[in-house]
Amino acid sequence: MSVEVRIDLGRIARTLRLRNGLVARRLAARTERVARIAEREAPGTMGRYITWKVQEGPEGLQGVIVCDHPATRFVLDGTRPHIIRPRRRKALRFEVRGREVFAAYARHPGTRANNFLARPCLTNDHGRVRGARGSARPGRLRRGSGRRACRTWSRLRGTA
Repeated sequence: MSVEVRIDLGRIARTLRLRNGLVARRLAARTERVARIAEREAPGTMGRYITWKVQEGPEGLQGVIVCDHPATRFVLDGTRPHIIRPRRRKALRFEVRGREVFAAYARHPGTRANNFLARPCLTNDHGRVRGARGSARPGRLRRGSGRRACRTWSRLRGTA
Protein backbone atom coordinates (compact mmCIF):
# COMPACT_ATOMS: atom_id res chain seq x y z
CA MET A 1 0.00 0.00 0.00
CA SER A 2 1.47 3.33 -1.05
CA VAL A 3 0.41 6.78 0.12
CA GLU A 4 1.18 10.00 -1.66
CA VAL A 5 1.01 13.31 0.20
CA ARG A 6 1.33 16.64 -1.57
CA ILE A 7 1.74 19.84 0.36
CA ASP A 8 0.73 22.99 -1.42
CA LEU A 9 2.59 25.74 0.48
CA GLY A 10 0.79 28.48 -1.44
CA ARG A 11 -2.61 27.17 -0.40
CA ILE A 12 -1.50 26.88 3.25
CA ALA A 13 -0.18 30.46 3.17
CA ARG A 14 -3.43 31.75 1.64
CA THR A 15 -5.47 29.90 4.26
CA LEU A 16 -3.45 31.46 7.07
CA ARG A 17 -3.83 34.94 5.57
CA LEU A 18 -7.61 34.79 5.16
CA ARG A 19 -9.51 37.71 6.63
CA ASN A 20 -11.50 35.47 9.01
CA GLY A 21 -8.90 32.71 9.30
CA LEU A 22 -7.39 31.37 12.50
CA VAL A 23 -4.44 33.77 12.43
CA ALA A 24 -6.65 36.81 11.85
CA ARG A 25 -9.00 35.86 14.70
CA ARG A 26 -6.13 35.36 17.14
CA LEU A 27 -4.47 38.58 16.03
CA ALA A 28 -7.77 40.44 16.50
CA ALA A 29 -8.18 39.02 20.01
CA ARG A 30 -4.64 40.02 20.99
CA THR A 31 -4.94 43.46 19.43
CA GLU A 32 -8.20 44.06 21.27
CA ARG A 33 -6.64 42.97 24.57
CA VAL A 34 -3.69 45.35 24.09
CA ALA A 35 -6.09 48.17 23.12
CA ARG A 36 -8.13 47.65 26.32
CA ILE A 37 -4.94 47.83 28.41
CA ALA A 38 -3.93 51.02 26.55
CA GLU A 39 -7.37 52.49 27.33
CA ARG A 40 -6.79 51.87 31.04
CA GLU A 41 -3.26 53.30 30.91
CA ALA A 42 -4.28 56.44 28.98
CA PRO A 43 -4.49 59.66 31.01
CA GLY A 44 -7.80 61.42 31.50
CA THR A 45 -10.37 60.91 28.75
CA MET A 46 -7.79 59.90 26.15
CA GLY A 47 -8.80 56.24 26.48
CA ARG A 48 -12.16 56.97 24.84
CA TYR A 49 -10.35 57.91 21.62
CA ILE A 50 -8.50 54.58 21.23
CA THR A 51 -9.61 52.27 18.41
CA TRP A 52 -8.10 49.12 16.94
CA LYS A 53 -8.28 47.17 13.68
CA VAL A 54 -6.61 44.31 11.84
CA GLN A 55 -5.38 45.22 8.38
CA GLU A 56 -3.17 43.89 5.61
CA GLY A 57 0.37 45.23 5.83
CA PRO A 58 3.61 44.75 3.89
CA GLU A 59 4.47 41.63 5.93
CA GLY A 60 0.93 40.19 6.11
CA LEU A 61 -1.81 40.91 8.63
CA GLN A 62 -1.07 43.37 11.42
CA GLY A 63 -2.96 44.74 14.39
CA VAL A 64 -3.11 48.54 14.55
CA ILE A 65 -4.04 50.59 17.61
CA VAL A 66 -4.86 54.28 17.06
CA CYS A 67 -5.57 57.17 19.43
CA ASP A 68 -7.34 60.10 17.73
CA HIS A 69 -7.22 62.52 20.67
CA PRO A 70 -5.84 65.94 19.62
CA ALA A 71 -3.22 65.96 22.40
CA THR A 72 -1.90 62.43 21.88
CA ARG A 73 1.44 63.56 20.44
CA PHE A 74 2.09 65.86 23.43
CA VAL A 75 1.39 63.02 25.89
CA LEU A 76 3.52 60.45 24.03
CA ASP A 77 6.51 62.74 23.50
CA GLY A 78 6.14 65.04 26.52
CA THR A 79 6.57 68.81 26.40
CA ARG A 80 9.44 71.13 27.25
CA PRO A 81 9.08 73.96 29.75
CA HIS A 82 7.43 76.90 28.03
CA ILE A 83 5.70 80.20 28.65
CA ILE A 84 1.93 80.46 28.21
CA ARG A 85 0.71 83.85 27.05
CA PRO A 86 -2.89 85.05 26.63
CA ARG A 87 -4.23 84.85 23.08
CA ARG A 88 -7.53 86.74 23.12
CA ARG A 89 -7.31 88.88 26.27
CA LYS A 90 -4.69 90.99 28.04
CA ALA A 91 -4.21 88.55 30.92
CA LEU A 92 -4.63 84.90 31.89
CA ARG A 93 -7.26 84.12 34.53
CA PHE A 94 -7.19 81.07 36.81
CA GLU A 95 -7.87 80.02 40.41
CA VAL A 96 -5.23 79.53 43.10
CA ARG A 97 -6.42 78.33 46.54
CA GLY A 98 -9.96 79.44 45.81
CA ARG A 99 -8.98 82.95 44.73
CA GLU A 100 -9.20 84.32 41.21
CA VAL A 101 -5.75 85.36 39.93
CA PHE A 102 -4.75 87.30 36.82
CA ALA A 103 -1.30 87.05 35.19
CA ALA A 104 0.35 88.41 32.05
CA TYR A 105 1.95 85.00 31.44
CA ALA A 106 2.53 81.65 33.14
CA ARG A 107 5.60 79.40 33.17
CA HIS A 108 4.59 75.82 32.37
CA PRO A 109 7.11 73.31 33.79
CA GLY A 110 6.59 70.86 30.90
CA THR A 111 5.41 67.24 31.10
CA ARG A 112 7.20 63.91 31.10
CA ALA A 113 6.58 61.54 28.19
CA ASN A 114 3.86 58.93 28.86
CA ASN A 115 3.97 56.25 26.17
CA PHE A 116 0.68 54.60 27.13
CA LEU A 117 0.31 53.02 23.67
CA ALA A 118 3.61 51.08 23.75
CA ARG A 119 3.52 50.11 27.44
CA PRO A 120 0.89 47.34 26.99
CA CYS A 121 3.01 45.84 24.20
CA LEU A 122 6.10 45.78 26.41
CA THR A 123 4.52 44.33 29.55
CA ASN A 124 3.17 40.86 30.11
CA ASP A 125 -0.12 39.93 31.81
CA HIS A 126 1.48 40.29 35.26
CA GLY A 127 2.55 43.91 34.74
CA ARG A 128 6.28 43.12 34.35
CA VAL A 129 8.40 44.28 31.45
CA ARG A 130 8.94 41.49 28.92
CA GLY A 131 12.49 40.26 28.70
CA ALA A 132 13.55 41.99 31.93
CA ARG A 133 14.75 40.05 34.94
CA GLY A 134 13.42 40.64 38.42
CA SER A 135 10.38 42.76 39.10
CA ALA A 136 10.65 45.74 36.79
CA ARG A 137 7.72 48.10 37.15
CA PRO A 138 5.64 48.77 34.04
CA GLY A 139 6.16 52.53 34.36
CA ARG A 140 9.94 52.11 34.05
CA LEU A 141 10.72 50.88 30.55
CA ARG A 142 14.29 49.80 29.91
CA ARG A 143 15.97 50.29 26.57
CA GLY A 144 15.97 47.11 24.52
CA SER A 145 13.52 45.23 26.74
CA GLY A 146 11.02 43.40 24.58
CA ARG A 147 10.63 45.98 21.82
CA ARG A 148 10.15 43.29 19.20
CA ALA A 149 7.06 42.11 21.05
CA CYS A 150 5.02 44.90 19.50
CA ARG A 151 5.20 46.04 15.90
CA THR A 152 3.74 49.43 16.80
CA TRP A 153 6.91 50.41 18.70
CA SER A 154 8.76 51.38 15.52
CA ARG A 155 5.69 53.27 14.24
CA LEU A 156 5.41 55.20 17.51
CA ARG A 157 9.05 56.20 17.38
CA GLY A 158 8.82 57.05 13.67
CA THR A 159 11.54 54.59 12.59
CA ALA A 160 9.39 52.37 10.35
